[in-house]
Amino acid sequence: MTGLLIARSCPFCGRELRPRTAELLGKPVFFGFEECGCEGSRKAMAEEERKRADSERRELLEAKKGRYTAVGIPPLFLSRRSGCEELYENVRLGARSIVSSFKDGRGSYIVGPVGTGKSLLAATAARYAVDGGIKTRFTSASSVLDAVRGSYGTSADSRKVMERYASTRFLVLDDLGKEAPTDWVLMKLFELFNSRYENMLPTVVTTQYERDQLIARLAKNGDKETAVAIVSRLVETCDVVRLSGDDRRLKGV
Repeated sequence: MTGLLIARSCPFCGRELRPRTAELLGKPVFFGFEECGCEGSRKAMAEEERKRADSERRELLEAKKGRYTAVGIPPLFLSRRSGCEELYENVRLGARSIVSSFKDGRGSYIVGPVGTGKSLLAATAARYAVDGGIKTRFTSASSVLDAVRGSYGTSADSRKVMERYASTRFLVLDDLGKEAPTDWVLMKLFELFNSRYENMLPTVVTTQYERDQLIARLAKNGDKETAVAIVSRLVETCDVVRLSGDDRRLKGV
């Protein structure tokens, strides 16, 4: 330390702080000053620790949000409604039950009127599945069908497009029954559900249609046999989660 002046005082109490040194290759090496134990210093350290913890928490949340976005969970359920399970115990418990049932080999048929929280419940379950390291995809039957259609006339293989959804472990299909029930739509829906059925991959679906209503909806253009085959596979592999009540969106909830 010869010829080198190193000094520092505590900015809160003014006490002179001793330098910290260690010997390296026979020479003293400076590596900072001792910490002052005064009240001002302790408060400053506590505030610094709080800021560091807040920063780490924000980074963790952003990383989680990135994973949720990557599996298709809509932004609505990652912002204003992302913490809903802290306000609504039924959402938290329901979502955890859905994931638990999935691990036991059961899907979930979430049914209820418009605006009763079906998509919210399914999205929360999808977030929990992602947190648990389960390969997850949140989408709608219409989006799956659009992706298959979009592959026609391109270098993409429509079979591989369908396979991505058919092989996903935790697949959420939101708003089943909203798609126009053409013969092609029924064929592709059957292909998807049958593949998952045969490979023992349960599916989480949300719909406003009870079982018989969904059959009627899918068979609107006459193909009742395929409609029954689709719903039959869902009935066998899914637990029914029935929601009720008024439209929360119209009520501003």
